Order: sequence, then structure tokens, then C-alpha cells
Amino acid sequence: HELASKTNAAIIRIRKRRELLQEICSIAAEAGNYDMARIRLLNETRDALHLIGKSGISSRVFDVPDMPIREDTPAGAGMHGIAVRDREVVVRNDLAARGNHVYLRDHLLEAGFRSLVVLPFVVKNEVVGVLVLGSFHADIFHGDEMNILSDLVSDICYALEHLENEEKLNYMAFYDSLTSLAKH
Repeated sequence: HELASKTNAAIIRIRKRRELLQEICSIAAEAGNYDMARIRLLNETRDALHLIGKSGISSRVFDVPDMPIREDTPAGAGMHGIAVRDREVVVRNDLAARGNHVYLRDHLLEAGFRSLVVLPFVVKNEVVGVLVLGSFHADIFHGDEMNILSDLVSDICYALEHLENEEKLNYMAFYDSLTSLAKH
């Protein structure tokens, strides 16, 4: 519950998207006791997830700037791609189990991870990104834990939608909508 409380406080306090998402990653790693937290947003072409925020264990594999999500790529066939395409939470509570579509599974196991969850952000009926949480403990993403994470993602989606609307209003206040030129 500390995770949800601190996240909601950040949503109220922080007005810049990148700063907010980075803070949420930090809160997830610290208050949520997750060993890895990453937030990725879809790029403009909607074929890759761009790393926006990170906390916890770092690795060149976890921290690639852009992760492809096309189904015909190894990463896209994994949890991230499935979460975006199916618009559903993807949980792997036992990374050691074979055949569970975990991209770079061996690297995750070598780094000590045993559980991973990818939670999609759905704003205005479109997936705009994902929250990825990893743990060194197996079998933690279920029951009350998932209910809290679901509520957390709902709050983040609300904040993302609010910030997007605020950006549009600010743009309309300072730029002409037909010419995109600055208003005098």
C-alpha cells in the first residue's frame, strides 16, 4: 500500500511526464521492494517501446533504449510484445520454466530474477506503454499483489491522460491550431 500511496503523491506533485515516470520506477523499486522497475512508452511508429524510466538492477539488456514489439522479432514475441498486442497483463512467476515466452530468459535468470510482470498502460483505449517489474523471488505476482499493481497502473494511466490533455491545452493556448505558428 506504501507503493500506491507514494505513487499517488508523485502523480499529484509532478507535472512532467518523464520525471513522473522515473519517480514511479524509483518508488516501485524502493517501496514495492522490486529488484527491477522499468517504464517504456510506445514510439511514434508503435513498433518499439522506448525506455523512459528505470530503477533497481541495471543491465545493458534491460536498458536498451528501444525494444521492438513486432511479433516477428524475438523481443516482440516475448512478454512486452504480448502485453501490448493483447492489452493484458503478462506474468511469469517462474522464469526457470521453459516455453513461457520470456525474451532473454537466460540472461534474466543469470542476473538472479525469478519473477517478471509486464503491465500495459491503456489510455483512451490504446496501449501507450508498459510497466515492467522484476523480482529475485519466484511466485510473487498474484492475488493482493496483482490487485495493488492493477490499481497502480490505473492511476498511472489516469495521470498520463491528464498530462496529455494538459499539454494539448497549453499548446492551444500558445499556438494557432491551423498554422501551428506561435500566437502573439
